[in-house]
Amino acid sequence: MPRYIVERAFPEGLDLPINEAGDRLCRTIVNTNAEEGVTWVHSYVSRDRSLSFCVYDAPSPEAIREVGRRNQLPVGSITEVSVLDPYFYMGVSQSGKESSARVRLRAPWLPFSYLAATTALNILKHLAMRLRGVAGAEPAENVHFPSKYGPV
Repeated sequence: MPRYIVERAFPEGLDLPINEAGDRLCRTIVNTNAEEGVTWVHSYVSRDRSLSFCVYDAPSPEAIREVGRRNQLPVGSITEVSVLDPYFYMGVSQSGKESSARVRLRAPWLPFSYLAATTALNILKHLAMRLRGVAGAEPAENVHFPSKYGPV
């Protein structure tokens, strides 16, 4: 599925509350997107919250525009992209063949970094809810760490 970067402008600033209302809004957006085969991967937001750069997997730019309209979100430019990172070239010989050292270097890191980031975000969410006294929030000591070494 093609990947896109969508630029959105929020002249008054993006207002997405960090509470149950914000959670419901994000879930509504995700569900509406799914109806068109669109997946919101994540977004980057400018410091002043006037711009966002959203990463989407979608069948077409038209599908992104349609879910933007249905979700009442502005849609600026849509650019199809592919990943290029500095690790792509590590261990590639002049013949263009990937070395076994490069495979060992890059293979374990992506899944681990995704797992670590997801775990860290979940822990922070639980801690923030506990600090705010949100009813039903799991006590921080009951947060589970998916690590063979246990809690850090």
